[in-house]
Amino acid sequence: MPLHALFSPALSLTAVAASSQKRLFETVARRVAAEYSMLDADRLFDALIARERLGSTGLGDGVAVPHCRLAGLECAATGALVQLATPLDFDAADRRPVDILAFLIVAEGADAAATQGHLDLLAALAARLGESRVRAALRAARSPVALCSALCGPP
Repeated sequence: MPLHALFSPALSLTAVAASSQKRLFETVARRVAAEYSMLDADRLFDALIARERLGSTGLGDGVAVPHCRLAGLECAATGALVQLATPLDFDAADRRPVDILAFLIVAEGADAAATQGHLDLLAALAARLGESRVRAALRAARSPVALCSALCGPP
């Protein structure tokens, strides 16, 4: 699945003020649930928090990819992009606080193809976010359209 199929301006948020990971995850869960009426914001929040407890999703260079699998998602996967106004600690290996986040929510599936698909999406995101020019463009974005284009390319 290409990144432009996962991320849209509707779920791209710039200059988000969040006092903690928990508050950020609540904000994103509510926003995603508003776009996908079949999703419950509390269940999404719980799934994101549960995954983060397993280990940090901070990749380094100020970037994190919080992700989870969730039953009830009618599409294979969706995502939300967030640019923070003030970086947050995500316990990344390089100890840098995070200001760019790409949330990935994948439909729950028990088969090997679903698991591989989830891993492939994470790898594609990590590779794209590993590019310094992409990170710079994400940090410079001043609108949801610009944020989404910075990660996925022009619409």
